[in-house]
Amino acid sequence: MMRPVSSNAFGLLIVCFLTFPEPLFPARSIINLDIVSPGVIGNYTASSINLSGPAFDVSISRLRERFLAHFNISHTFLYNYSILNCVDFQNEVQNMLARWYYTVDRSESVTVIMTPGCIESAQLNELAATWNVLLISTANSAPAIRDKAKSPSWVTTNLFPSSYYGEIFNQLIVFHNWTSIDILLDRGSTGSYVLMFSLTIAVLENRKMRATNRDYNSSSGEFEFPAFLQRVSTRNRILLFLGSPNELRKLLVAASWMNMTNGDYVYITGTSFIWKPYGDYSWKRRDPSDEIILQAYKSVIFVVMVDMEMSSSPISKSMQASWRTRFEEDPFYQNTGLDTDPPLPMLTSATGSLEILGEVLNETLAECPSSCNLRDGTTMARKMMNRTFSTTVGQVRFDANGERRPFLSSASYFDSTENRRKVYLRASTGQKGEFKWKQVDSLSWHGGSQLPPSEPVCGFIEKGTACLNSGDTTRNALLGVLIPIILLVAGGVAVVVIKIRSRNHFWWQLDSTSFGLQSARSQSRSTVSPVSFISNFVHGC
Repeated sequence: MMRPVSSNAFGLLIVCFLTFPEPLFPARSIINLDIVSPGVIGNYTASSINLSGPAFDVSISRLRERFLAHFNISHTFLYNYSILNCVDFQNEVQNMLARWYYTVDRSESVTVIMTPGCIESAQLNELAATWNVLLISTANSAPAIRDKAKSPSWVTTNLFPSSYYGEIFNQLIVFHNWTSIDILLDRGSTGSYVLMFSLTIAVLENRKMRATNRDYNSSSGEFEFPAFLQRVSTRNRILLFLGSPNELRKLLVAASWMNMTNGDYVYITGTSFIWKPYGDYSWKRRDPSDEIILQAYKSVIFVVMVDMEMSSSPISKSMQASWRTRFEEDPFYQNTGLDTDPPLPMLTSATGSLEILGEVLNETLAECPSSCNLRDGTTMARKMMNRTFSTTVGQVRFDANGERRPFLSSASYFDSTENRRKVYLRASTGQKGEFKWKQVDSLSWHGGSQLPPSEPVCGFIEKGTACLNSGDTTRNALLGVLIPIILLVAGGVAVVVIKIRSRNHFWWQLDSTSFGLQSARSQSRSTVSPVSFISNFVHGC
């Protein structure tokens, strides 16, 4: 194993192995199979090379053992030490990959791009489609994958419904009959929030949904949550916050001070999956704001893109042990003490990808052992679409576009009786493969079972005429009865006043006899009906 790293920040990790046992199929020349994995370095995102790399190591080792007689398999981790976040990597990845690809003549090699992924899969797809090489993303996807004219050689084992992030939030809006939403993004949090933000904005614009969006960067200073919430309170009751749990706490503390956590407002937050390095969503942190957060969480809907509790495929202890061993033994992964929890969704997706690649290679060799174009990435990708594969990490099912199914997303509310989140919605698939929410449990919200609407019934302060035009039938009926009575009484009073004024210069000194009323003592056990009251006016005239 060699890991040459140049003196500059650009590094290549190359692993090569070559032996020649007895062939499994009729003799043919050894084929170079070059697997390249662009990625970021660091433990700040679960899909970094550091945290998903052990799965690549273990599975590529097994792949070599299986195809010793047919392939000379090399694996390259492609990274740049100067790139410290997913957004910068997305902007630079095409230059990095093109530089690697054109360094040598690959016309006689089979090239596969298999990436742990951050948010750059759409950029990788542009090159993969141009070169007609197989692209398997293991932790990221994009809506472009469903356009096979532009993405003919792309499939994904990604557990995350990244290409559906926008639709997931849109369908939550549809499910609860909301008509508008405010969205706040913290660009200082992980790159997945940036992807959620951009895809959600795009979907809502396409659906003609009223959305007001704002972003800030927590790494550049404190955000003025009170001022922001004040503006939101004049236009919306639904706020989608995309940021870390720490920033969410700041938002909720400000909302609590402003009496905006009483059930009239809904705060939606999302995360890729529950993972300690992404932050602590527990209300209890032994700090002064714990009790405030406990109460405020009753106004929060939590969306988890990959809820591992929904997965029906247990991961074998031996597989997990092999990943841990790689972490502990290889300092390159910067996690020898397992200080960072291994991210299971990324490790399982990478493992499944390499095992599926091996299965398709095996089928292709069996179908045409003497002459076959393994270099056709589009053909290789089509062999994976609309299929289910059995792997050591469970079944992996692809739909017609090469996307992984089923969805594993969930939405939950905070159960105040048990002080924990409780799932009430789970992901499902529509007739055309689209994302849908399915209710699996009842919802409890501040003593009720319904979430508030986007706007109050009577509108906001500056829209106070909403109630006047609301068409409330009960109110209109009451007004229809009361107004004639009021007019009749007012008319009777006016007649009496005119009569008295014409006879007495001190007309303004009225007594009870003017209205035909008896003394208070004689009337103590009786009441005067509106009809008799009005008849007295008429009689007096």
